[in-house]
Parts: sequence; structure tokens; C-alpha cells
Amino acid sequence: MEWLLEKSGGHPGGVMNLAYNAYFLARVQNYSTISADLMFSAFRKTLDTLGPVDNALWLELHRIPHADAVLEAIIAQQAPYRLPLSKTVVTRALHALIQSSILEKGSGRKRDRGAASTV
Repeated sequence: MEWLLEKSGGHPGGVMNLAYNAYFLARVQNYSTISADLMFSAFRKTLDTLGPVDNALWLELHRIPHADAVLEAIIAQQAPYRLPLSKTVVTRALHALIQSSILEKGSGRKRDRGAASTV
């Protein structure tokens, strides 16, 4: 279970996909237990199936004005509101990133040097 949570990043969708693929492979191969080898196979299968989903998500993300710049600022631990964009544009991009589950709204903001650690 610890390995499953680690490999999926703890994200509920990742846990679900990885667990489903392990269960499916065990059923197809008539295994009564899930071994480490089976989990590695399930992990590879999960990565293969999520690739197209991730690509579709990124295509959608690029349709949102300036979401890529906002996301890059956050990844670089820079305040997105310091970008040369209007506050409205940044807010819309942040909202879209949260709605698409790329970002998670945090409980607070770090205010040193203007870099937001959570959104």
C-alpha cells in the first residue's frame, strides 16, 4: 500500500487507476495475491493509459489564456500576481488550474519575498 501511494503521489485518481490496473491484471492472470512484479506491471500500464489523458489536459490548459505562465511562476516559487498580466487574467488562470485539479487551493499564503507557496 505504501508503494501504491508513493507511486501515485497519493492523488485519488492515481491511486484508483493503479489499484484498478493491479486488480485487473491479477484477475486476468488468475492470481490470488498481488505481487511486487504485478504492481510494477500495473504501474507501467497505468502510465501508458494516463499519457493520452495528460496530453488532453495540457491541450486544454493551453486554451486558457496565460495559464501556462501562471503555472510556471508557481512552479518557480514566484508570485503569479507579479507577472506582467492583469490581476483578472491571473485570477482566471488560477481558477482554471484549480478546476482542472492541476493546482490545489491552499489554506494560507506565504508572504516572504512575494513568492506564494500555496495558492
